[in-house]
Amino acid sequence: MRNLQPKCWLTVATAALMMSTSGMAQTITGTVNGIVTDASGAVMPDTTIVVKNTATNVETTAKTNNAGEYSVRFLQIGQYTVTVTGAGFKTYTSQPFTLEVNQIAKVDAKMETGAATENVNVSGNVQPILDTEDTTLQTTFTANTIQNLPLNGRNFSSITMFLPGAVSTSPADMSGSSGIERDTGQNGTTSVNGNRNQSNNYLLDGVEINETINNVIGYNPSPDAIENLTVITSNAPAEYGNVNGGDVLAILKSGTNHLHGSVFGFLENYNLDANSWANNFSGNPKQPFTQSIFGGTVGGPIIKDKLFFFADYEGARNQTGGTSVDSVIPQAYRNGDFSSLLTTTNGVTSGQITHYVAGQGLVPYLNNQVPITNPVAQFLFAHPELYPLPNKAAIDGVAQDNYIGAYKLTRRNDQGDVKVDWKLGQNDSFNVRYSQGEASDQNPENGLAITFPTENSFPFKGLAFNQVHTFSSSIINEFRAGWSRVRWVGGVPVDTTGAFGLTGNSLVGINYPDQPYPGFALQDFSNAKGSVGNLSYLTGVGTTGGGSSLINNIFTYGDNLTFQLSKHTLRVGVEILRYQQNNFYPGNDGIMGREQYAGAFTGNNVADFLSDQVFYAGISANSGRSGQRQYRDAGFVQDDWKVSDKLTVNLGLRYEYDQPIYEVNDKEANVDLATAQYYYAGTAAAAAVFGDGHALYHPTYTNFMPRFGFAYQASPRFVVRGGYGITNYLEGTGANLRLNFNPPFQPAYEYTANAATSTSPGDPLPAQTALPESFASSSSSNTLRAWDSHLRPALIQEFTLGTEYELDNKTSVSVAYVGQTGAHLVDPRAGNQLTAPGTVAPYANLVGQTGAIVVTETDAMMNYNALQATVRHRQSNGLEYQLNYTYSKAMTNNVGFYGTAVTGQGNGYGAYAQNGYDLHSEYGPAGNDTPHNISATGVYELPFGRGRRYGANMNRIVDEAAGGWKLTGTAILYAGFPVTLGAPDETSVQNRASRPDQYRKLNVRGRSTNNWFGTDPSAAPCLTSGVDNGTCAYGTPATEQFGTASNGSQRSPGYRQIDLTAGKAFHITESQNFEFRADFFNAFNLASYGYPDTNIGDKNFGQIIDTRSPARQVQFSAHYNF
Repeated sequence: MRNLQPKCWLTVATAALMMSTSGMAQTITGTVNGIVTDASGAVMPDTTIVVKNTATNVETTAKTNNAGEYSVRFLQIGQYTVTVTGAGFKTYTSQPFTLEVNQIAKVDAKMETGAATENVNVSGNVQPILDTEDTTLQTTFTANTIQNLPLNGRNFSSITMFLPGAVSTSPADMSGSSGIERDTGQNGTTSVNGNRNQSNNYLLDGVEINETINNVIGYNPSPDAIENLTVITSNAPAEYGNVNGGDVLAILKSGTNHLHGSVFGFLENYNLDANSWANNFSGNPKQPFTQSIFGGTVGGPIIKDKLFFFADYEGARNQTGGTSVDSVIPQAYRNGDFSSLLTTTNGVTSGQITHYVAGQGLVPYLNNQVPITNPVAQFLFAHPELYPLPNKAAIDGVAQDNYIGAYKLTRRNDQGDVKVDWKLGQNDSFNVRYSQGEASDQNPENGLAITFPTENSFPFKGLAFNQVHTFSSSIINEFRAGWSRVRWVGGVPVDTTGAFGLTGNSLVGINYPDQPYPGFALQDFSNAKGSVGNLSYLTGVGTTGGGSSLINNIFTYGDNLTFQLSKHTLRVGVEILRYQQNNFYPGNDGIMGREQYAGAFTGNNVADFLSDQVFYAGISANSGRSGQRQYRDAGFVQDDWKVSDKLTVNLGLRYEYDQPIYEVNDKEANVDLATAQYYYAGTAAAAAVFGDGHALYHPTYTNFMPRFGFAYQASPRFVVRGGYGITNYLEGTGANLRLNFNPPFQPAYEYTANAATSTSPGDPLPAQTALPESFASSSSSNTLRAWDSHLRPALIQEFTLGTEYELDNKTSVSVAYVGQTGAHLVDPRAGNQLTAPGTVAPYANLVGQTGAIVVTETDAMMNYNALQATVRHRQSNGLEYQLNYTYSKAMTNNVGFYGTAVTGQGNGYGAYAQNGYDLHSEYGPAGNDTPHNISATGVYELPFGRGRRYGANMNRIVDEAAGGWKLTGTAILYAGFPVTLGAPDETSVQNRASRPDQYRKLNVRGRSTNNWFGTDPSAAPCLTSGVDNGTCAYGTPATEQFGTASNGSQRSPGYRQIDLTAGKAFHITESQNFEFRADFFNAFNLASYGYPDTNIGDKNFGQIIDTRSPARQVQFSAHYNF
């Protein structure tokens, strides 16, 4: 085992301190504490406390200390009562209350003189809702909320959108069919407090369920199986770590003394749905869509009061079909005729397609007639049965959405969980949980078959074990172990045409015959750099042939030992995480390859395609899986000090050691960025340069994370809380940037040409030979990955100050300032970017003048400042709700490889800086920044019917009609997100993205979906390089210059969606009912417009053609509960 010395000394030292087995420390339980006093207010030591779970009758006993205080920790979440007995006093029994994850429920008892046989039952509701001893910012959703909210696709993680400070830039990707997938991608996650959306940590019963390479959730348990969902967003105690965003803690249900369960089925059919705004805009009908989700739960006793079980199953079937809309090259362009682009104003002709002629510069083609020399274009245009002609009018009059074809997509998912809880005597309790799931999708028909649909599968298995042992009333230990296994086999192309097979490249004229999948190399038009009528929306044809394969194992171990010492509650613990990442990823260009046409040589990307001028070419070899490994270990100590009855101080210190990631067989290599030398893992030379000769970057030993907080209960209803803490987290960055993809272990080829200028033809490649035949067996490549030798986890400083006020015994309102600053965030950089036009590339000795060095470093930063307000009403009289408002600002100089880019349609701007040598100039609003954010959830059982406030004694027949109704809903409203404008690249330094110059403020007037940036003269960009016409706000930068416009200089439309549910329960017996529900997703069919086209060189600059919100969808469901 390599490089484990820090892990060993940390583990040994902490374990010795604890006198117990090391392991996972993040608690999934709750605490009940309080003070016992007599009628005069004097404290009562040595009284007996019994905390009882009302569902299982499991009791936990404690004694008050000399200060009359008691604390009962590591209680399973659920409903409890507290009973207090003392000699000469009546027995005190609290009303039942709900204990939530990580909650410290304060239940004080005031004893009355009398016999112990006499009971004092506290009348009314005494739910402890104020956090009077803890500074953690967290939000909890109960089973009642989780099961009743309208969750499209039943994706439990979509509930994380309804937190203060949480935002999703693409809520639709967290719902619908995406809800039943695995590994749905970065858009299907939530950003918390301005952090990147891949920095959250998802746990089920205390065990990680993350897919750790791409930083996404790997398993979605059924909402009907979840008892409690808590999200910690700031000021977490020291036992929590390995996260910068939100700690998402889901707890599976447990069995009780009574057999209980449910059978459910959900059905959605497109006939009840509204048509989408985009379809209406394009004149297209609704797409056929059916989805059924079905399953059940059951739980009960094996041995009453001691041993319990719970199990659930959920299946899903989803079929989407009908017609898809694509964009194909129109007939005139297929003839080489671009004359429609020509316009003449005052004797000046624009819209000219050009080509470079030596001694003359960029010369227009006569009447914009472009010769067709590309063999791929010749083949496609000669076979309209494979690459069809437009069959509908284009919405932009050129080519956009000009083809309709039939398609079909099938998704399925089957999953289940089993959990057993065992109370073994007074001092020990155990639980174990096993989960398994299999999700997949198939695309047997595609609207444009020549795009070659793919197949994917996502298996999952997971195990969790938890034990709590009570040594005494003041010493308790919690041990946890677990395992999660996330698999993914994806991107396997299928040739539904039957025309190409394994000789597709040769058939279309590409000289790369050794292909593993049917089809041919992707012909891509998305990165439009020209300025003459670019069609960046054209549907690419061909396939990259993904074929990714991933097996991700996480082993979790932990221990948490608690001492109660007078006014101090001390916790010490350790955490050991073992990551195994076995994967094959062929890169973004796949093992079939990509040829991209950008308009860099003629000014128009389709003209580049016809004239056989490839701007970018990339491909990877099929080298099989590699295995990367890492330990992430931590130790912590936490002291919760009850300074007085009103003041509690929380002090903690956590230390984490993130072992540098290494490959088990040393199959990786790195570039020393200082010397431009290439080193292989496992060599003495590599160890001398990188400190760690296997991982190829230096370990970080300074990850100390102090935690401080205070809670002051100024009055029985009012608490002031504040805190400061540091968290660390090293994000996964995606497989594409890992060092094991360097040659000779995973050879890859990338080529980016220099664009044509008035003095140079540039250096395009012909399609026939753009993908080299021999690179796959070579030990060299013109694309290398490099990790900074001092790569380290991101460091986030969190600080909060807030108040909480109890309006009544079920409702509280909290207001808090929440701030964060981050350093050492991962940022990718184009390492071989020229320092100036015409200079030698920094790493030309390794990858050539036009090759790529994709650098991963940790030089990015962020900051976030917010006012967050929440009103929460706990379940009472059938009503439960939460309303959040956040006013915030999130800023950064890099969104990260998987972050939400401040971009839009037609703009390739993303994680890579315009100028890789000046990260400071990238500073601007983060892609997830929205100044105003409102979210709400609510469940309301109407007070009509038998046993309710109105009609409590109505007869059963009337009750079946008037009683048992329930209304639930969710709402999110965001102000607009930032967008960054793109521009034709004039730099000639091989950068990945370019911004325009900004000459003056954009005056937005007459805004519409056709002109999002308005109709004011300032909205019309200046497209002549370096020329300001005196009115335009933005223009193409001067030759060999970077654009001056900042990141996120404009805003996209906002987002709004309201989902509603109406349900009716029909009682069969006292313990059984049948419930019918109707869910209305986007109930009012609000159109939240998508991003505008943000490339100033595009014909459709400023136009919006789609929405980010789905059209209204209607879902019916039936539930049998017993």
